[in-house]
Amino acid sequence: MSGFIKNKEIYLSGKKGRVIGRSANKWKVKIGSRVTWMDPLTDDWYYSFKKPVNRWSNTKAVILNKNDLSAFQLKKERIGNWKGAATARTITVDLPVWQVAGTSTVYVGHLGKYVVVQLRNNALVPLKRCPRKNQKIYIGKGRLTPKYFKCLKIAAKPPPRERKRKRAKPLYPVPTREELSLFE
Repeated sequence: MSGFIKNKEIYLSGKKGRVIGRSANKWKVKIGSRVTWMDPLTDDWYYSFKKPVNRWSNTKAVILNKNDLSAFQLKKERIGNWKGAATARTITVDLPVWQVAGTSTVYVGHLGKYVVVQLRNNALVPLKRCPRKNQKIYIGKGRLTPKYFKCLKIAAKPPPRERKRKRAKPLYPVPTREELSLFE
């Protein structure tokens, strides 16, 4: 988990604490003199920011690796004669996003610091405000060129659900079983 930083100040359930360690998917947090474990996906927590931040109204569905909850990166693997992408061990999780006011820096859940950009005139341009509802944005790290900018893998929105079908009125009267029988 790249967002894990030792001695980082966070608020866990409204109480200020420091991250002192981690074990796989859990973080060890010291709140006062008490030490507790927290799950960055399910527990109510947020970073302690020095600068003012804006929390985005919607969460982002980010694709993570199951074993360590790090951001998914496309890798090839080989099992016997089969070769392909190692995607079977991933999960999709809705993560909160905080944007530092007046900058393009965002913090995506427990993953840490990223940059939010938009495509304008075939160039990546930093987005210094919260995006509109259907605005096309990219969240990632690296230089703002297509070759070096590495995007965070965001899951696509599910397709709209089909309306439940209603039973239509028959076009003609349906014959009964007795009317259809050949043997009388």
